Amino acid sequence: MPEPTFPRTPSLLGPIFEEAGTGDRQTREALFLTFSVDLGFFETRLLGPVRAAGAAVTVVADSRVFAPDARNVRSAGHGYALGLAAMGGAFHPKLTVLAGPQRALIGIGSGNLTLGGWHANEEVLTTIRASRDNGVPTIVAEVVTFLRNLPSRVKISPLAVEGITRTADQLAALVDAGEAIDTGHRLVDSVRGTVLSQLPAERVDELELSAPFHDLQGAALAALIQQYHPSRVTLLAQPGRAVMKPAALQQSALSGECELRFVQLEGDESTSTRYRHGKVLTASQNAVPVWALVGSPNLSAAALLRRAPVGNCELAVLSVTDRSLLPDPTVPVADVPALINTIAAGPDGDDVLPASAGVRLLEARVVAGGVEVVLSSEATDDVVVEVSPFLASPDEFHELGIVKIGDISAVFPGIFSAGTRVRAGEQLQFLAYPEWIVNRLRPTGAGRPNHDWTIPELFASDAAAAQWQSALTRLLLTHGQAQPVPGSAAALAGQPSAVVTWRTLDEADTWAAYSEDALARLGMPLFQLAVGASASRPVGGSLPNVAPAWEDRFEETTEAFEDGETAETAEELTNTDLEVAAAPELEPRQRSRLRNWVAALVDLVPQLGPLEQIAVTQLAISGSSALIWDCPVGPSGWFDPLAAALECMARDDWPDAAVGQAAAVAALGLFRLRMALPAHERGSEAVRFSLIAQRLAPLIKKVNHESVASNLDLLAGTTFVARSADDVMFEVGEAISSGPDRAVLRVLERLLPGLEAQWSNERKLVLSGNTSNPSRTAAEVLSHATAFSELAVGVNSDKGPWVLVVRIAGRITIVEGGKRPTTYKTYKTSGLLNPLSVLTEPELALPLRLSTPPWTKPDAVDLEVLAALGIEPQSALPTVG
Repeated sequence: MPEPTFPRTPSLLGPIFEEAGTGDRQTREALFLTFSVDLGFFETRLLGPVRAAGAAVTVVADSRVFAPDARNVRSAGHGYALGLAAMGGAFHPKLTVLAGPQRALIGIGSGNLTLGGWHANEEVLTTIRASRDNGVPTIVAEVVTFLRNLPSRVKISPLAVEGITRTADQLAALVDAGEAIDTGHRLVDSVRGTVLSQLPAERVDELELSAPFHDLQGAALAALIQQYHPSRVTLLAQPGRAVMKPAALQQSALSGECELRFVQLEGDESTSTRYRHGKVLTASQNAVPVWALVGSPNLSAAALLRRAPVGNCELAVLSVTDRSLLPDPTVPVADVPALINTIAAGPDGDDVLPASAGVRLLEARVVAGGVEVVLSSEATDDVVVEVSPFLASPDEFHELGIVKIGDISAVFPGIFSAGTRVRAGEQLQFLAYPEWIVNRLRPTGAGRPNHDWTIPELFASDAAAAQWQSALTRLLLTHGQAQPVPGSAAALAGQPSAVVTWRTLDEADTWAAYSEDALARLGMPLFQLAVGASASRPVGGSLPNVAPAWEDRFEETTEAFEDGETAETAEELTNTDLEVAAAPELEPRQRSRLRNWVAALVDLVPQLGPLEQIAVTQLAISGSSALIWDCPVGPSGWFDPLAAALECMARDDWPDAAVGQAAAVAALGLFRLRMALPAHERGSEAVRFSLIAQRLAPLIKKVNHESVASNLDLLAGTTFVARSADDVMFEVGEAISSGPDRAVLRVLERLLPGLEAQWSNERKLVLSGNTSNPSRTAAEVLSHATAFSELAVGVNSDKGPWVLVVRIAGRITIVEGGKRPTTYKTYKTSGLLNPLSVLTEPELALPLRLSTPPWTKPDAVDLEVLAALGIEPQSALPTVG
């Protein structure tokens, strides 16, 4: 169990992907408790891996802040149970559980089930792993107790209560089966009592506090000071973000005869830093930390001083520690009064929810008589219930019936599909099919489709990657084709290569049949990468259209704070503030396995069909920026596998339906490959790149700007390759169309930016500009022009001196002029005497000098070398053509 800190991305992502990637589907229950929830984020990023792990899924959020965007909700009511909680305080725990008979994964922290809580904000998280073989931490049993007591204190949707109970039972079975391990961690929750009453009772010298919300009367701080009598309290503030009233906090400290220090992170500014949503309370004795509390409770009266349901429902982990958990470095706050930041929700900040709780809509489920609607308490007035069928517009509702005054539930006749929207006033729920939400994925034989893994998920877990590759290989052998094509069973079974041609896929029916098999082999996310964003129906009418007719596409927006009028009211994070989420940290062995996985996939490419080949190349491009490589080139680098994938794309029989996408992916791959080349563009990688560029030239010439741009959008967030479509088109165009003369100019532009270089003729290169040593500059130019066996290089210095160097087989002639009389000298070159040695250390070349004095006039040897390149002695100046 790692100590929690202030990570940007909770470390629970990697373990979830790893659990899903095992393929054994041992997870039986998955439970998410949260204050606010972004169901679009949950369904897109987490539901797939959790379901792939084998679990029935339950999500529970606070009913008063539940305000979903119905257009983003596709699986509620059949893919998972969506529960809502109604209570006097805030339903505020942040708990994630994946539980099975063999092992369990538990996360207890501060992050809500939103994009901000799992990616953008700075949060705290304690990760707990338990297994039958390696032991079960004792805190797991305390989690079981919390879950079993929760429904008795908080009103929760009945289907969600069933999920909570199943999860508790599954964890309890694991506790009984595994060896108990005391890690020193304890669970603190406000279901069994106030949070403050469960903290250690011993007096301490100092408290360190950090939270995004403080009650505006300073009551929580006053209670902490009264209980522990510290001489000093250090409070980590976030100007403009943390909700507090510093004068009230100072008064609480003054009344308790305690020094109160406000500190902030160095450089912490309200508009530039990430929202710090983590909650930390650390106690120190004799200047040494002794214990810490991290989790969901803010520093407010509702969180620390009241028991649920009147106060908040909170969950935290208490642990022994010898280090501060606050981020650093910190500096004193210069303007403490300016820290004031209040919200309109009420006197206790996030502890008082908007408006009166009233009667809440908790659940809508299918029953024998139709649709049953469940409220949080007896209706005080007639409640009109409306319905919007799943396939209808989310904006269109019609009346379903009325829950009469005094009733807590009602059944209305009608047949509706799962996910149908049910509304009471402004409160929304999604119709659930009880039998469906407990259906768990089980192995269904060798013919089942591949996992719908995304690229980030594959590179987050070596186990997931291996599982996907295994399914791909298996399905290559089990999915037949109408015509034998590369990647089909016939091809792998040894069909003669003369018969196996991608041209057979140009027939519409054959392409449709092949594409359906490719979808099964790749999974939908990678299939989309293979066909491109513009091919919305790439396989014709045979693929089911699972999206309802009303579905619209919107740009994704993200928030660092939590949405809406909630107990944690905050502001929206702009797109420019949100970076790609940090990938889960991988161990060296996992990085090695993923590197080997990429290499093995590329080795498989010659056996693949066109769409699978494009998908693998996309993986190689995106994976080149994954944190699994030691360097771009070498045995542990991404250059070789990406180069091998691109070499396989250099073919002339791409099907008409795939050639545009293949050209765009080849262009992206070549662009990325070029990024690994050194500035001087020499070495084996540069030679290989040049050969690949020329082989791919016929294909890349078919690319268009729109296709490149759409593929960059598809890869957004998975790779650092993207600059812009214009960048890619320009760089790739240079690579496939320029000869060695243009390549030399490109290198010189990078390495000698102060000089202007141009070809005077096909064998004479002239440079002009600021150089103090024209001879050394000419030698450097010759070292980058090894593709030319005969070459003249002239260098004009702004300061006057100039040099002309003529290199032919076995000889080099140097003509120098400017401030001194022009001189002519020719040397015999060998493996031990290169142009740089001749030009910079002429004394070493004396034994091999062929010219004879006087040096101010060219002799026969000099004239022979100059004539070889058509240069007249009187026209030897670098500026003369």
